[in-house]
Amino acid sequence: MIGRRVVDGLLVAAMVLGAISGWLTWTVSGSAERNSYASLRAAQRLGIEQLTPFRVVWFCVPVAALGLVVLLLARRRDLALISGGIVGLVLIGFGGAVLLTPVASGVGPWLACLSGAVAVTVSISHFAQGVGRS
Repeated sequence: MIGRRVVDGLLVAAMVLGAISGWLTWTVSGSAERNSYASLRAAQRLGIEQLTPFRVVWFCVPVAALGLVVLLLARRRDLALISGGIVGLVLIGFGGAVLLTPVASGVGPWLACLSGAVAVTVSISHFAQGVGRS
């Protein structure tokens, strides 16, 4: 069984990398490389208004990552692990959606998927094993 500090460290690392992934290159179009935020803005400028709710959720990822660290510091591990799992699913969803499009992608969506997978795995394993409750 993995210790609490290792689990917490993995979760924090996944959140930090997930938040950083948004600023890395997500899409490449010609000579233009766009991060996730610029890619969403470009889609909005093209009139794809259906992405607005997703854009709002995506902008909350760095805030949620910070909130997770605060929850861990406040010794609210269960809430931190639940929120980490949710943010992990968002990271996998956004990264996977970009990787499945025909648009050339950079390292950002790959890092988002990887960090999201770590967060979800850590969260699920915590509750599946019944590791000490906070």
